Amino acid sequence: MFFIVLALAANLLHADVINSSDVSLSLMGDLDGRSIIIKVKDQQGNKLGVFKPTSGSTLYRGEYASYMLSVIVGEKELYSETAIECMSVDTQKKVRKLIADAQFSTIVKEENRLTILQEITRNIEKKEELCGSYKPWINNMQFYYDMGTLSNLKKHSVFKYMLASGPQPKHTKFIIKQCTQLVEPKGCLQGTGYVDEMAKDMSTIMLLDAVMDNRDRFPGGNVHFVVNNGQARLFSLDNGAVLKPEDTTGLDTLKKIGTLKFKKSVAQKLKVLKEMNKEQAKAQLKLSPEEYEIFSSNLEKTLEYVQKKLYFFKN
Repeated sequence: MFFIVLALAANLLHADVINSSDVSLSLMGDLDGRSIIIKVKDQQGNKLGVFKPTSGSTLYRGEYASYMLSVIVGEKELYSETAIECMSVDTQKKVRKLIADAQFSTIVKEENRLTILQEITRNIEKKEELCGSYKPWINNMQFYYDMGTLSNLKKHSVFKYMLASGPQPKHTKFIIKQCTQLVEPKGCLQGTGYVDEMAKDMSTIMLLDAVMDNRDRFPGGNVHFVVNNGQARLFSLDNGAVLKPEDTTGLDTLKKIGTLKFKKSVAQKLKVLKEMNKEQAKAQLKLSPEEYEIFSSNLEKTLEYVQKKLYFFKN
């Protein structure tokens, strides 16, 4: 039953948007990361979502698995909904022209453009699909500079409540605000956050980063927040730089920042996942055998670290 529920949750998002004749496709720009990202709009020009194939540091199956892991531990509101979609040959023909005509100012993104162009050309010749992660567009979201680096996180007023040695956080209001003119959506976003939610959310994101070995959370400034009806919550948007062989950045970061408190429910559900049937878990996360072995090893090492500490948030 546990995994049936997860499968249903994932399928609700999947609608083969990327191949629809009712959408238009364009490339995200220089400032939108190093990976190649395709923006999807409807006929009225409204942004529907983004399609991210594997490119650069982005592993599209890692994007999906990160979201599904958040579903498993009961924290899906912290992560961007993600589905796996595959571009048909006809759609790739349209996208090939977009990519061929583009040129990026950064060396890394330009290299990634040429690599994905070669892959699409090869797929068209062989009549093969190009798969990637699809995420719905989120308007009420902004990056959060005040927690976007480890140094900034340690300076944040909420950080002391994350520490095992610190006090338990209270349900106290504070204002979260961020302005930007560099990336979409431009302008300022402001909402009311709560100290206890912020502390638990950041701790949970870092714990799941250790399991997935997210190596781009703080180096990439990948800490965001969303505002709904005036209420702000932390949000994990980009989760593709994960599951690299022989890399332990996520767990190393968790250890480096200091002993943290965790949500007991999250830790318990990770333990349940560890005991799940391997083939079932791998199928639900949609990882390759090699990727799942990395995931499984990370999960075991992360739980071993957490169980040695056993510091939890109350309530």
